[in-house]
Amino acid sequence: ARGGARDVLAYDSSQKAAVHQKKLIRIKKDKRKKQSETLMEALSALDIQIGAQVGEEEKLFGSVTSMDIARKLKELGHEVDRRKIHLDEPIKKLGEYKVPVKLDEGVTANLKVTVFKE
Repeated sequence: ARGGARDVLAYDSSQKAAVHQKKLIRIKKDKRKKQSETLMEALSALDIQIGAQVGEEEKLFGSVTSMDIARKLKELGHEVDRRKIHLDEPIKKLGEYKVPVKLDEGVTANLKVTVFKE
């Protein structure tokens, strides 16, 4: 076989590179998960207050959406993508709500959102 020893060395170094790459990916994933867990604790401790205009029977004029919640979180210094905020449907009544925010695989914060009459 031509270049036998060289082929073995090339194969060995590409194996080491692949193992190193997997290790880096795992380290990044662990770091991201730790950041998500820290954010989860911070978000779970919050009580987001959103004022709304209301009509009869305390129904809102319009509704509170995941975008409104993301905007409020940003005001409080927490950058959260609105797509991670899981509202089954927009909030249309005054009250207190538990809103899940999926931050990472297996990391979900339960955000307390209170909609009050403005």
